[in-house]
Amino acid sequence: MTRRLLGTLALIGALLLSGLPAGADHIPPNGYFTDDDGSVHERNIDALRAAQITNGCNPPANTWFCPNSSITRAQMATFLVRALDLPATSADYFTDDEGSIHETAINALRRANITSGCSPAGDRFCPDDPVTRDQMAAFLVRAFRLAPSGTDYFTDDAGSIFEANINALAQAAITLGCGPQTFCPSRPVSRAEMATFLTRAIPLPIPPRGDTLLFSLPFSGVCDPLQVACLKTIDYPRLDEYLINEGWFYQGPFAPGDDILFEEATFSVTMNNTPVPLNVGADVTTGGTTRRSYTATIGSLNPGTYVFKGQWAWDGQVLYSTTLTLRIRS
Repeated sequence: MTRRLLGTLALIGALLLSGLPAGADHIPPNGYFTDDDGSVHERNIDALRAAQITNGCNPPANTWFCPNSSITRAQMATFLVRALDLPATSADYFTDDEGSIHETAINALRRANITSGCSPAGDRFCPDDPVTRDQMAAFLVRAFRLAPSGTDYFTDDAGSIFEANINALAQAAITLGCGPQTFCPSRPVSRAEMATFLTRAIPLPIPPRGDTLLFSLPFSGVCDPLQVACLKTIDYPRLDEYLINEGWFYQGPFAPGDDILFEEATFSVTMNNTPVPLNVGADVTTGGTTRRSYTATIGSLNPGTYVFKGQWAWDGQVLYSTTLTLRIRS
């Protein structure tokens, strides 16, 4: 049984982030890139760019994302290091990434035990090899510390050394597969597909397009998962709106009595000690996980300091508390 917070409509793994921006000012009306128009992954690609996890694929212009190109292991390393804000290391773990622009990220990924390389000796990374869907599952499960699953979601991964990772990814709703009960484990992952996988895993909000400037207050995104209380200060420009999108999820099935306790679980927010009215969504159960979201929209704030406090209570007790100080610049 697992009770956890739901941040920015977060799925499993949401609390693993520390200091990652939860949103961006806005997305340009036509998006960031010119070569992903019409792609089902376009909004997720834009979200990845808004969070500065990708810059594109044609520097210095960076007007292209190359959505249909297979993502390489080296590129995957850079995406994950940016998403997780992993620190650099002076250690050089692999012999085949010398001169790669991704070498620093590759070493950071190895230091974080998200990869062990591609050779039995652990001295090679194969940076230019495409990432297959089953390898991608392993990367994401390690990176976001996803819980294992007892369910076998797909029929075409039997015998794969990554089958447990694939099932964990499905349980977290990061993948829906590639067809009815299939995952296509050996198929290379495109850059567009990776954008969607990462957007779901982090998770990232999808900023709107146009001139309205929005910011999602990242209550659960600022805490380490082992902390029950934390403080965070964020400097941000004056925007048109500020969003709250938080809540609870319960990875079931419910233990005896927990369904009643979940009904009584609450999330609350104050701004400068004044309660913020929240819209409470209906409980939704998918894939054995029950979720409830709390949302609110706060209008433009004048320059100054605003203290937001979010609290998650279970069975009448506050389990988690986040104090977020937002300093609005003029």
